[in-house]
Amino acid sequence: MDTNKLFSELADLGVCSSGRRLWGRSNKDVDMIIKVWKRWPEYFMEHSTPALEIVRRYFASEQDLKKLEDNRIFLDRQINAELGSEDSVFVIGDSSGVIKIKDWATVKLYCFNNASINMECGLHSYVNVECYDQSRLSVLSNNGTCTVYAYDDSFIDTPCELVRVIRKDLIRGQVFNGEEIY
Repeated sequence: MDTNKLFSELADLGVCSSGRRLWGRSNKDVDMIIKVWKRWPEYFMEHSTPALEIVRRYFASEQDLKKLEDNRIFLDRQINAELGSEDSVFVIGDSSGVIKIKDWATVKLYCFNNASINMECGLHSYVNVECYDQSRLSVLSNNGTCTVYAYDDSFIDTPCELVRVIRKDLIRGQVFNGEEIY
C-alpha cells in the first residue's frame, strides 16, 4: 500500500497543519495512519463520506481489513465483538453486528456512514458513543453508564432504560479544513 499516496488523498480533503507536521516527521506506514485516525476522530467527523471512499480503495484486502479490525477499526465488517477498556473503537462504512461491553469496561465508540450496531453494556461499564451520518445504534441492555451523542441523520434506539441520548447539530467546515481554529 502506498501510504504517502493515501495520506495525500486524505489530506486533499483537508488536514490541519498539526497533522501535516506530524506526518512529515513520522514513519509513513499503516500503523501511523491507524494511530492518527484513532487520535483525531474529528477528521472522520468532518469528512466521513469522502474519506470512506478513499479508505476503501486502500484498505481493500482481507489482510488490510483484519489489521484495522485488530486495532478496533471496523470497516465494512460483520461484527461480533466483546470489548474491554479500549482507547477508541470505530465502526464505519456498511459494518453491522453486535458489540458487547464487558463489566467495568470504559469504551469510546464512534459510528459513521451506514454502520448498524446492537450494543449491550456490561455491569458498571462506562460507554460513550458518537453516531454520525446515517448510522444506527440500538442499546439492547445497559447495566452501566451509557451516553450517546447523535448527529446528522443517525438513528438511536434505546429499548432499555437509563441511556442518555443527546442530539446535537454538527457544523462541518470548521475543523480539518487546512486551517486551525484557535
